[in-house]
This record gives sequence, structure tokens and C-alpha cells, in this order.
Amino acid sequence: MNNQKEQIQQAKAERKIAKYSSDYDMSVVIKCVFGIFGGFIFFLCVLEGIAVFVLKKEPGVYITPGLILALFAYIAGWASAIVTYFFMKKAQEKQNGKEPQ
Repeated sequence: MNNQKEQIQQAKAERKIAKYSSDYDMSVVIKCVFGIFGGFIFFLCVLEGIAVFVLKKEPGVYITPGLILALFAYIAGWASAIVTYFFMKKAQEKQNGKEPQ
């Protein structure tokens, strides 16, 4: 009887660990995506600053509307992929008869 209670508690602990580890994995992906985005913006501003102040070119050499659109499309693409993964995971758990975590 006591052994069965320990097994149940161990199973609950393992489910919680699995839940938080998958959430942790997704948060790492999200942080990396925004880190890459921030790096792109930073280096783009540095390049633009060098072009304007050092090379004496007109503003808008590197920061163009098309490039800004591409950077935000990068974020939108990753955001939609993460949301799609989340809903696919919940639907798969529901289809398998498991309770979503």
C-alpha cells in the first residue's frame, strides 16, 4: 500500500518535471528568437551609424523600409510557428485522451 502511494507521487512529480521542462524549452526558443532579432537591430544601427557619421553618407543606407519589414516578418514567422506548435501539442494530447498539462 505504501509502495503504491510512492509510485503515484513519483508519477505526479515526473509529470510536473516533464511539463516544466517542455515549457522551459519553449522559453529558450522564444528568448533566442528575440535575442537574434535584437542583435539584428543593434548591428543594423551600428552599420547605419558608421555609414552616416564616418563615411558621410545620407541616412537610410542600410535601414530601408524593406529591411525593417523583413526583420518584423522574421519575428512574425517565429511567433506563428510557436503558437501553431502550442495548439498542435494541445490537440494531440486531447486526441490521445490525455489531459492537457
